[in-house]
Amino acid sequence: MNLSLQEQKMIARLRQKQRFWRWGKWVFLIEGIIVLVTCVFGFTYLAQTPPNEMPDLILFFLFYPVLLSAAIAGTILLGTAIRDWRGNTTDTLLLKLLDEQSSPHNSADS
Repeated sequence: MNLSLQEQKMIARLRQKQRFWRWGKWVFLIEGIIVLVTCVFGFTYLAQTPPNEMPDLILFFLFYPVLLSAAIAGTILLGTAIRDWRGNTTDTLLLKLLDEQSSPHNSADS
């Protein structure tokens, strides 16, 4: 199979992405857990503050959107780590097909 230079670069990036994911999944998992735990502590702190004091009310409106955004980001990190725990199946299958296609015993049969 003849691949262009751009296609070879894309395949090299896919292989690099797979190598990264071996330890990157742990980074995603741990970071997602840390962010979600921090958000839980932040939400409980905001829930315990008395709502009738003005500085606490400003603090609530300042930090609630930030905590909500961080909770969404932590959920996305955790979900990505769980979904792609064994790697992206499309990338894995594509690289296996390319490896089988380029192996020497298959090209002798053709």
